[in-house]
Amino acid sequence: MLQYEQLFENAYNLFSTGNYRESISMLEEIKSLEEQLGNYTVEDYYILKGSAFLALNELDKSRSAFEQALMENNKSVEACLGLGKVLYSSDMKKEAKVMFEWAVKNDPDNEHAVETLKNINNILGFPEGHFIEDSELTEEEMNVNLNELFIEAYELMMNSSYDESLETVKELENLFYEEVNILKGNTYLAQDKYDKAKECFESALKINSRCVPAYNGLAELYASKNMLRDAKAMFEFALSINPEDQFAGMGLAEVNYDLGLPTLQSTYTFLTDGKLNKVLDEKLNKAYELSQEKKFEESLNLVIEVEAVIKNSKEFNYKELSSGLNNFMGFNYLGMEEYDKAKEAFEKSLQTNSTSSQACAGLGEIFYFQQLDKEAKIMFEWAVKNNPKNYFAILGLIKMNEILGYSPDHNSLYLGLPAEVEKEFSSLITSAYDLFETKNFNETLSKIDKAEKLLVENLDEIKIQKALTSLYNLRGFAYLSLNNIAKAKEAYEKALNINPSSSQACAGLGEVLFLSNKDEEAKRMFEYAVSHEPLNQFAISGLKKVNQGLGLPENDNTLLARPQKEKTEEIGNLIEEAYSLFETKNFNEAIKKLDAAEKVIEDNFNREENFESLTRLNNFKGFSFLNLEKMSEAKNCFERALNLDSKSSQACAGLAEIFLLEGKSQEAKTMFEWALKNNPNNVYAEKGLEKVNKNFI
Repeated sequence: MLQYEQLFENAYNLFSTGNYRESISMLEEIKSLEEQLGNYTVEDYYILKGSAFLALNELDKSRSAFEQALMENNKSVEACLGLGKVLYSSDMKKEAKVMFEWAVKNDPDNEHAVETLKNINNILGFPEGHFIEDSELTEEEMNVNLNELFIEAYELMMNSSYDESLETVKELENLFYEEVNILKGNTYLAQDKYDKAKECFESALKINSRCVPAYNGLAELYASKNMLRDAKAMFEFALSINPEDQFAGMGLAEVNYDLGLPTLQSTYTFLTDGKLNKVLDEKLNKAYELSQEKKFEESLNLVIEVEAVIKNSKEFNYKELSSGLNNFMGFNYLGMEEYDKAKEAFEKSLQTNSTSSQACAGLGEIFYFQQLDKEAKIMFEWAVKNNPKNYFAILGLIKMNEILGYSPDHNSLYLGLPAEVEKEFSSLITSAYDLFETKNFNETLSKIDKAEKLLVENLDEIKIQKALTSLYNLRGFAYLSLNNIAKAKEAYEKALNINPSSSQACAGLGEVLFLSNKDEEAKRMFEYAVSHEPLNQFAISGLKKVNQGLGLPENDNTLLARPQKEKTEEIGNLIEEAYSLFETKNFNEAIKKLDAAEKVIEDNFNREENFESLTRLNNFKGFSFLNLEKMSEAKNCFERALNLDSKSSQACAGLAEIFLLEGKSQEAKTMFEWALKNNPNNVYAEKGLEKVNKNFI
């Protein structure tokens, strides 16, 4: 067994190369040993552990490790700095400053500590060498340990003890009104109490219009409601005030990613040098514009310039930025059809960030062009697994599944079957779906039986659950189509025994009850189906159908509280009014009604609760803007609809129309084809495809 020293050095080397989780695992092994400490101390152990958890953004574990280090040595500079960084990452900047001050007090000659304190002072608007003196505190403030109260409130919030957290916050409210509103806002945000959270963040901004944590809080709030453009604006406000704010930087990167923009459209995401940021950010924005205009070589040259500057700087986050830059270069090389260089760039990206979804998708595209279909499918599968929202990867995987004869959403990474068995299982499932589509229901059932047998023989009971639920649901719908109500009911009940939250099983059972003339029971099952999956069109249609039979409003749902029910009706009325205005070509007025409907949704529902309405609303707004020839606004609406529902046929058709108007015939053709794939009955998409195909004759 390795001695402590060797294990510690291995852990440190893993940490240095960015393998934080492996480093922690190595440290855990150390803790179980009883060898002499050698050249290292228990303090060193906890400092390294805290730093690794901090790098993984596991703040509670990081704080605990740094506190252990302070117990070993109460003058530990590294422990003070580590705790300061934890507090800073929790948007508790004044408390972070206190810890950075202690680091400097413990070792005034420590350049890193001095520089860190200088940075936090700049951020908070203090002189570079500023220390909080005891004389600056009022008698009332001296009687309260603010730092302890903040940490206590923060811990309660992180442990989901929200009421207790808010009680602790009340003790602070009269002392630090701005900070307290931030903490209250974050607590309400964690409870999905968006109105109260918004009120708190806005109160903080009234006190201090440059309050970065308030902008970050609003950004998180908007992101939770899927208002991604608004979230992006808030993160950008935060970064315009403080380019060094890592929370805003990472938040902006995530939002850009979800919007389909390059995450490094802002170098604020990674860099700490504000002056460097501004110059490089301008170059990256220009590179992105050039890439969109298909001027790939010019774009590539700018990205290479940015990489060279950052590489020669002292940026400690260079590795994280390097992955994104290499992806950007890779896609430019792809556009230039230089596949070897593109492959090299994506592989470099994966060396730095092994879970980069974009790098996997880029390699998938290269393998596709090289006609390595199986390899391409695997890379697209990893891309989707690493980021299920990566639209480019989703389309790539669907494309490869179509070529290889699999169902569109097939992903072998989610099953864990041996390769040869997985191939047979996939073939059976694909055949079952194809047979179902062509109304060969008895043959469908035969394929399902064989697939179930294969699963039972090759997977343990836990891994089999998800796949079995899907099989039972398909079996239920096959029996429904054969009008065998009893067998269908049995299949859906089996699915619900495995997964009580299966939306399809609830919807199927709802249909069984509806056909058995049990409308009240059917309504309840459809309501559960919609609550489990707001995008389930079969469940939505079923609920509308049964509500109509019961003489109720089509969106009536008894699982919603009365105020929510009223708001749902209000939304429906606004959208209907908008339709009337649209038909009379009053597009501006229609958009106003749709904006009003959207506001009701945002103020009263979580984004999970009204996916269908938001998708429908954004598509509707998109076509209204199209009629007003406002292409940019229309494109934003259709993209937002696709973020909500990646299979929205109308959103695909709307984007296709924009591409067609921009003279991008190939892109238009692809999107019209996707629109029809998602809904073969979409007449608008069908006519659009006929129109665009004429350009290829």
